[in-house]
Amino acid sequence: MMTACSSSDTSTGDGSSPGADAASIPPYSGPESDLPTSYGLPAKKPGKTLTFGYLNNTSGNELTNALGEGFEAEAKFLGAKTIVLDSQLKVDREVSNFQQLLAQGVDGILVNPLDPKALSPLIKQAQEKGIPLIGVDVALENGELPEGFTGQIMKGADHQAYETAKAIAAEKAGAKFGILNIAFPVAGPLYQMERSKYWAAKFGLEFAGERSNATDDSNGAAAVSGPMLSKDPDLDAIIAYNDPSALGAVTAARASGRELIAAGSNGGSDGIGGVKAGKLLMTTSVDAVRIGAMALAGLYNVRTDQNLPLPKSILVAAKVVTRENADSFASFDELADSIERTGLTATP
Repeated sequence: MMTACSSSDTSTGDGSSPGADAASIPPYSGPESDLPTSYGLPAKKPGKTLTFGYLNNTSGNELTNALGEGFEAEAKFLGAKTIVLDSQLKVDREVSNFQQLLAQGVDGILVNPLDPKALSPLIKQAQEKGIPLIGVDVALENGELPEGFTGQIMKGADHQAYETAKAIAAEKAGAKFGILNIAFPVAGPLYQMERSKYWAAKFGLEFAGERSNATDDSNGAAAVSGPMLSKDPDLDAIIAYNDPSALGAVTAARASGRELIAAGSNGGSDGIGGVKAGKLLMTTSVDAVRIGAMALAGLYNVRTDQNLPLPKSILVAAKVVTRENADSFASFDELADSIERTGLTATP
């Protein structure tokens, strides 16, 4: 990485060490290679009013809100109702929100858990009541669903880890990188960062350590990135579990007169804007609206006896965002509006 700030706005370093030959980088062949990518699309059942709940682990995150947007959009298309509760990154609130949904007798729940262990007794209660649960990234390493879950939708954490490591290796061969991780026991990003180390090693990148972002925003990332950068003057790159953290790392680097190769994840407006502005090398755009809508479709299938049995796991893969294609990505709001009007389609 290490260069002084220049007049150009770019996160790609000084180019003194060329990236790996793209032809030498093998195609993805990880554990997500052969997963189905959709539930069967349900037909609306007139006269049957169903209510489904979504446990949003924080409304302060654009991605988790987009899950809710898709969930609500597909519900409106099918004539169902929704209850969306914000856990505010607090495990005790997540527990009470789950209890509230059970008490209200919802017909199914989308669970994007902060702490799966804390929810275990409530998941068992839902199972006993016959309430189907679809999780987001609740079984990543071995694909074995936790007891009580009907299915899970995977955001392609391993695909994202592969694409991120590939992009950094292509930008600068042998780059020395650090990781900004989430400070909560959320399985998806923790797994993704672990797999980033795996794929980075495959591509010849050098791991320099990691820090956790306790506030899940760019300020928190900047606060922990500063000491990481000061400690290691040869640090070239940061891989972050979300876009605000990647942008916070860039802010910290520039405050000390350094440029940094930074890669984020989620692909919300901040991440795509960061790629367009040259602050981020790339991000991966999680298809959050489709994930939420697909979860609603899966729960509706269960309650209306359609398209069963559901696959235990499906993959709604993220897409790589670079400066070359950043203008082609629709906003989460636009995607949700489309689903509300016409419902899900078989392919994204």
